[in-house]
Amino acid sequence: LFSLFIITWKFPESLQRNREATFNILASIHNVRKTFGWPKLQALFLATFSFAFGWSFFNEFIPLLLRKQLDFSLSDVGNYYAYGGAWYALASGVITPWFLQRFSPEKITPKALLGSAFCMLSFLFIQDKANIWFILPPLMFCLSFTYPTTAAMVSNKTDPHHQGEVLGIYQSVIGCAMGLSPLLAGSLVGLYPSLTALGGSATMLASAYALKWSKMAKRVNQTSSVL
Repeated sequence: LFSLFIITWKFPESLQRNREATFNILASIHNVRKTFGWPKLQALFLATFSFAFGWSFFNEFIPLLLRKQLDFSLSDVGNYYAYGGAWYALASGVITPWFLQRFSPEKITPKALLGSAFCMLSFLFIQDKANIWFILPPLMFCLSFTYPTTAAMVSNKTDPHHQGEVLGIYQSVIGCAMGLSPLLAGSLVGLYPSLTALGGSATMLASAYALKWSKMAKRVNQTSSVL
């Protein structure tokens, strides 16, 4: 209730005129298709889809890897999620805002994605259960940057009249990615739990590459316009 009060107080409705909208169960998929019509945002939305898919994939199936590799009990898995959630909340509420006030999202996001990929991949090499508790803090620290920084980048590249629509589609892209990840790879992870770390790490690297490619393409376009 306190959070709802703060949102209502600090973030008033930006849509000045009401408009009718119909419910569509496939709206997320249609919105994902819509992103391909915006050249400035294509790579950014691709990166968003990739890291959201990867994080959902990793977070959903990591218990399988932990139980097979480290013999985690159900209690251990519960402690894993509680410990990780506590570190994510701490990083999002205290550490991330400090960095975002001093560095641009364009500089932070690729590094955070690379850090997340490294932490996810390191789960394959852990042999002692106690070492998990040392990897979770940096993983959550890196992940705490991805959502706010990509949202800021999307907002910065959109004109004020369409920010609400574009940010709504941004959320649809994330929702679509999180919904598809268990459907597309659930059975494979059941057979090969190591795919949890490999798949999560690969998608984070793909997301970082998409952002780098977007930055390189922007530089090429600026150079061409000057010439």
